[in-house]
Amino acid sequence: RTIASRADLIILVQSSNSAVTKVSDEVFALLRENNRNVPVCLLHNVFDAAFWRGDEQKKAAVAEQMEYAVARIKEMGFNLDARNAYAVNLGMVWDWRDRQYVSDPQILQKAVEVFAHVEQEMYDVLLTQRDSIRVRNVIGRTLQQMEHLMVHVDEKLSEKKNDLWSSDLIGSNTVTPPLLVV
Repeated sequence: RTIASRADLIILVQSSNSAVTKVSDEVFALLRENNRNVPVCLLHNVFDAAFWRGDEQKKAAVAEQMEYAVARIKEMGFNLDARNAYAVNLGMVWDWRDRQYVSDPQILQKAVEVFAHVEQEMYDVLLTQRDSIRVRNVIGRTLQQMEHLMVHVDEKLSEKKNDLWSSDLIGSNTVTPPLLVV
């Protein structure tokens, strides 16, 4: 809860194997409750297991999964700019960095280049927008707290009104209840 309320950027990593799910929904509910104005970056981890399919079919499947995730995240009321949705094979990046490849490291190089670009983009978002993100977050949190406070005030006013109506003084039809102005 503390981390959710102090985030400057939400990075959602999803996989080809498990796109946005109910668990993601629970995490987003926590984030939305505490920090709905934070920008979101979607990092789709391409799990390339369908080696028998053509490249175009694989790209289309990833694009479909990303479109769904972007739509769901926006539907939940989060600030996701489609330009901040990326697809990269993180397994290839890890293997390249860990030097875990059989022969030609160039096979993994494209994934590494894409990841380097994604890292730089996220860094740029944080660097160039940090102050405005924090101001939006403070304003957003303040508005959320005001909403919670208004619900609480409304509940208390309703209780008081019910107490007044049920009391002996106002129980008769001859007394007009006091006017409450909020």
